[in-house]
Amino acid sequence: MIFPFEYPCVMGILNITKDSFYDGGSYLTDENILQRAGQILSEGGTIIDIGAVSTRPGALEIPEEKEKDLIVHALKLI
Repeated sequence: MIFPFEYPCVMGILNITKDSFYDGGSYLTDENILQRAGQILSEGGTIIDIGAVSTRPGALEIPEEKEKDLIVHALKLI
């Protein structure tokens, strides 16, 4: 999707990884994923960035297929 530059876009982060350095895996259940997505939208978010891989130092890598499955699941919920 292309967003026009006529107005600012706000992006909210939805980390769906167990070892996120920011929120410590707070959004692992369907209910919590939907709650966070709703929060982002209610606070004016235009974009939801779904993170399914931790980028913290020392984080373990997960297979690409697992990352894709996590993202697709969250997208279907939202």
